[in-house]
Amino acid sequence: MIICKIFWNILTFFVIIVAAGTQLQAQTHSDPIRVGWIGSLTGPALKYGSHNAAMLAEEVINARGGINGRKLQLVYEDARCEGKFAVGSLMKELNVDNLRLIVGGHCSPESSAMAPIAEKYGAVLLAATSSSPKLTGVSDNFFVLLL
Repeated sequence: MIICKIFWNILTFFVIIVAAGTQLQAQTHSDPIRVGWIGSLTGPALKYGSHNAAMLAEEVINARGGINGRKLQLVYEDARCEGKFAVGSLMKELNVDNLRLIVGGHCSPESSAMAPIAEKYGAVLLAATSSSPKLTGVSDNFFVLLL
């Protein structure tokens, strides 16, 4: 349940960003609001259920009418709690999906690998479960949500 609360808070944060008009990608009013999600779909951290919590939060937000009447669409990518997979997932979300708002990494190795790349691309990363002290100040575009 704590993971569900964490992701509900993360997605609420993104709702505020988007509702405030700071979304970084051009969309029409009827398009869904697309946000990247990078975390464990496989691997050792899968057991913590962050993917399930994100899916639940997406479902609840959309059931409540979405964000200003627009559906939220999370674009899920697997990072396996490993930096090399996180970077591959990030590059796909940046270059193929053209996303600039991303929830992740969900492990410190993911976040450490992704933060400098996200900053280079002007993307915002919001992590909830990365905890390495080495992440402090790593990027102006990387945020850890503290509950």
